[in-house]
This record gives sequence, structure tokens and C-alpha cells, in this order.
Amino acid sequence: MSLSAASLTFGPQLVGTESAPQTITLTNTGNATLNGIFFGMLANYEPIFPLTSTCGPALSPGASCTFTVAFKPASTGTTATTLTVGNNSGLPFQQVSLSGTSPQSPFVVGTQTAGSMTSTVTAGNTATYALKITPAGGYSGSVSLACSSLPANAMCVFVPSPLALSGGTAANFTLSILTQSAQTASLLGTAGLGVALAGFLFFLPWKRNRDGIAVLICFGALLLITSISGCGGGSSAASTPQAAKVAPGTYTINVVASDASANRVTQSITLIVQ
Repeated sequence: MSLSAASLTFGPQLVGTESAPQTITLTNTGNATLNGIFFGMLANYEPIFPLTSTCGPALSPGASCTFTVAFKPASTGTTATTLTVGNNSGLPFQQVSLSGTSPQSPFVVGTQTAGSMTSTVTAGNTATYALKITPAGGYSGSVSLACSSLPANAMCVFVPSPLALSGGTAANFTLSILTQSAQTASLLGTAGLGVALAGFLFFLPWKRNRDGIAVLICFGALLLITSISGCGGGSSAASTPQAAKVAPGTYTINVVASDASANRVTQSITLIVQ
């Protein structure tokens, strides 16, 4: 009697949900009929590792049958036991090691193949991370992504986001961290102030303190003329967006994945700015 596998290991599975079954083939390698095939494990593990068998009470020489085992955890953590495959033909019993894990969180953040949790860039350039979220078996839902602990003048972008997870299949995403931010010039605000002030004063009652109002109108017009001349004939540096870069250093940034059921996972990544 031989088995096609001596152990079965199950990936992360949520408490109370059942994994896809794994199959083992039992073959009668002897010259006589194999009689009285049976399976056994400790009773308290039977609901955790449900077993289904196609093997009858007897198996002729050279014939095979199959049995399957699934994993349905009752609590978080790792559960392990041994399944015994016996017979009444006097042949040695076979044993199968069973093991499965149920995580605290229904999903985890990790790297894609050949990906890294660390990126090094020159200030002003974009750091890119190839990441993925892997759900535990039995989980389905939409997961949103965000960054925390970003350095000054940095911004993060996730593509795609949110992510739809189901079936225990990992979903890939790309995180880009921009290490500079654009700052708009102040002259545009000055021009807007002049226009707004002149327009406001135009509609004021003219019967009160005409001299004071005339002075304010002149001041508003001066603001408008100054800003226009600055945009047209003065230095263009004031009207050009200026980039503020992230200071050189090593930063720890948190990638936060969360769903509508208040599940939340934080994964740290490293950004090195030169």
C-alpha cells in the first residue's frame, strides 16, 4: 500500500470557512487484495480537517482510490495533526501529516515577484514599489490603500485602488512615491486680490466718504496693474510653479490597507532619498 503524499499543508484560511480540498491517491502495490481500508484521526480534529474517500472496503492488486482532506479552522493560529490510513490485511499503516494556518487578518501586503520593500531615488524623482495583497481563503471584499508617515513634500499614488479580493488570489498593485511637490506663485493671488477689491468698491454707496473710497479704488487698481505688468514684463520666475523636494534621508513609510469591515493592515516600506 502506498500514498501519493505523506503530508498536506493548507494556506491561510479564515476561521469558520472551508478550504478547497487536497487529494491523495492510495494504491495497492501488493499482489493480494487490500482489505478493510480505514482512516482515523483524533476526534477533535475531524471537523477541522474534513475527509472524503472514494476507497471501498477492498482494493484489488494494482488498483487505486482517492481521498480528499480540507481545512476548516476553528481558531486563529496553526493547527496540525496526523491522519492514519490503515487496513485489515496486516500491512503497515500509513500516516499523513496535516497542517493549516488561520491568520489574524484576512489579508496581507507583500511584494510581487522580484519586488522590494525598499527604493532609492534622487530627490525629485519617483520611487516605485511593486506590491500585492494576498487574501486568506474564504475572504472576499474591496480593499482601499493609503500612505501614512510621508516626509514633507512627498505624495503617494496607488494603481489600481481600491482592489477587489476573492478566492485567495493575490492582487497586484504599484505604489509610486513622488519626492517633490509643485508650489504656485503668489502673483496670481495678488492679481485676484486687486480685481476683487476693485469690483467690491465699485458697488459701494457713493454718498459716504467719497475721498476715502477714491483712495481705496486707486489702491485696488494699483494692485491689478502691478500684477499684470509683473506677469507681462517682469521676471517670469514669480509666475512659474516651483518644485519643493524631499530632503535627503531614509524614511519609513506605512502602506495601510483597509476594508469596510474595519479590517486594517499596515506594512512598512523604506524610502531612501539621495
